[in-house]
Amino acid sequence: MKTRFFLTAAALLMSTFAAGCGSSPLCPADWEEYSRTPGHCVATDGYVADLEAKHGSGVYGYGKWITGGCGPGDHSCKVGLMNNEQVRVFELSAIDPADNASCDVDAEALGLSPFASAITDSEGTYALALEPGEYCMGMTDPIEGGERLRKVVVEADTFTDVVFVFDWGGY
Repeated sequence: MKTRFFLTAAALLMSTFAAGCGSSPLCPADWEEYSRTPGHCVATDGYVADLEAKHGSGVYGYGKWITGGCGPGDHSCKVGLMNNEQVRVFELSAIDPADNASCDVDAEALGLSPFASAITDSEGTYALALEPGEYCMGMTDPIEGGERLRKVVVEADTFTDVVFVFDWGGY
């Protein structure tokens, strides 16, 4: 079972994005564009099944940034996959209960240390085995700085898809 959780730094208008970005890399290698949502990528079923067979449960995904105009007829959009970037995982129990519903906190300012982390590969992808539970996950915004954290639920024997998209495109 795959759970899809898309984290965005700004609202994505993917239908205009797909029309405006030409040949920019939309998806990492061995991933495919999700047919119902242009611009969103999903790992192949074989990739996910392999993760679950080897590691049981955890998270996987990729990071992507978008800049420039991505509207209809505007082809100045640039898209890049976020390689060699750290994905950090914090135990939800380390976050103040008032903030843990959304994980909307500044982990660095609070002095929180990650429970686990992974570095994205040359395609911007990562995978991390985790025990079932609730976590806050984040990746640093490569343009604006600061870490964007979101709540993630990992179920037993399942890898959860967590995609980080930082969008500064002008629509």
